[in-house]
Amino acid sequence: MPTINYTVVPLSFSPNGTPRYRAQVQRKGTVYQDDIINRMIKGTTLTRPDALAMFDALITAHIEFLLDGFWINTPLVNCKLSIRGGFDNLADSYLAGRNLTVATASPGSALRTIGDLVSVTKDERFKLNPNPIQLLDPNNLETESVLTPGQTGTLSGHRMAFDPTDPELGVFLIAADESKTRIELYAKISPAEVIFVVPTGLTPAEYELEVRTRVNGEAKVRRGALDQLVTVP
Repeated sequence: MPTINYTVVPLSFSPNGTPRYRAQVQRKGTVYQDDIINRMIKGTTLTRPDALAMFDALITAHIEFLLDGFWINTPLVNCKLSIRGGFDNLADSYLAGRNLTVATASPGSALRTIGDLVSVTKDERFKLNPNPIQLLDPNNLETESVLTPGQTGTLSGHRMAFDPTDPELGVFLIAADESKTRIELYAKISPAEVIFVVPTGLTPAEYELEVRTRVNGEAKVRRGALDQLVTVP
């Protein structure tokens, strides 16, 4: 049975000041489309061009159904289009800039039961790694998953302090093609909070947000990523 490693970390916000804790699963890395394709064809007669064509057709079908107004329910994923942003009254209408149409997703039936297929082991080796927990909207300090180019982002967590003059350290946005964008402008850097300016010119997409630090002058670069992807509209 596969084993998943975890460590226990404090919540960034605890009700009534009472300490609360949660488990954080430690990732072994990140896989991208090529990795999925390679796993699909391993040990089969399926060719790489066939797998790529199948993968592209699957993505296209999902997008077309969403654009046609359908909700998608498969063993892998459930997804739909949603509208973000408030409205002033019942007669109010969608306003670009205030409102935003986004795709939202949740695990399908096959993924909801995946926890039954693994064992878990507590591993304390990761406690020195940075632990970004939440990306907050700077206007209302509510949890957010959108980064707007040219605006600030507020990241809360633990062990996130780093030397901004070291080009190997900082906050990085990692695209699906594994290209990396390093955040260059910071308003605040502390172990519990990092405030930064989102670079302009980012391609609208989903990104993995990763914090990279060093501990006590060691050569090793330690990494910690948000649990969820962030969206650049």
